[in-house]
Amino acid sequence: MELRQALDEIQKSALAAVDPHRAVLNLLHREQDHLNIDGHHYPLSDRPVILAGVGKAAVPMAQAVESVLGDQLVKGMVIVKYGHVASLQKTIVLEGAHPEPDQAGCKAAQKLLAFVEDNLNPEALLLVVISGGGSALLPVPVEEITFEEKRQTTSLLLQSEATIQEINTLRKHLSQVKGGRMLDYTQGAQLLVLLLSDVVGDDLATIASGPTSPDPTTFQQCAQIIRKHEIEEQLPESVRRYLSAGAENRGPVETPKPDDPR
Repeated sequence: MELRQALDEIQKSALAAVDPHRAVLNLLHREQDHLNIDGHHYPLSDRPVILAGVGKAAVPMAQAVESVLGDQLVKGMVIVKYGHVASLQKTIVLEGAHPEPDQAGCKAAQKLLAFVEDNLNPEALLLVVISGGGSALLPVPVEEITFEEKRQTTSLLLQSEATIQEINTLRKHLSQVKGGRMLDYTQGAQLLVLLLSDVVGDDLATIASGPTSPDPTTFQQCAQIIRKHEIEEQLPESVRRYLSAGAENRGPVETPKPDDPR
């Protein structure tokens, strides 16, 4: 009985240590008109504060943000996996499929981008919460390919022996959001991003395919991954043509790199 109790306590402690709600509360603190994050202070007065988020843990993370910010938070929007919805005070919750994206997730991601773009200005503060699953829940493709063609490409990669880093390299280069491209919609606002890592090594550019992080990967690496896993002939023609053009510097613009002003 003592051993059973000890094992039960170990399990509960392990789950508590990775609880998304508690993780945010442990990091985020409000001190009058300032937000304190790990010893850094950010002014809250006379500026709109907006919340955006994506991932399987986005709801509990958003709940923690709402409880800390209170009336200071103007509004928010997050995207979660089906069945992970909960009632929030100021935050709209949208749903999509995971691990393979669907049309509902694509529409949700488009709504999130429009929400961010419409509610921000250079004086605003955008608090972003990101967790695992964000790649599948932000499936807005570049204009040159369709959602279905991007979905087919993701499915091929998931069925191959490609690593999550390799899969996300292609995801980022076929996306309007991933690989730092969410910054194209933030209107110069200040961003604070809280990431809950499910990636070994905690690479920020890999978690949810790094929508707010600089992307060190390239179109040329995409071409190498396709050849390595021998999926070139199975890829949709438009995807193959778009990635090839990017690798040969014939049009598509690279994702933001670490030295990019954004």
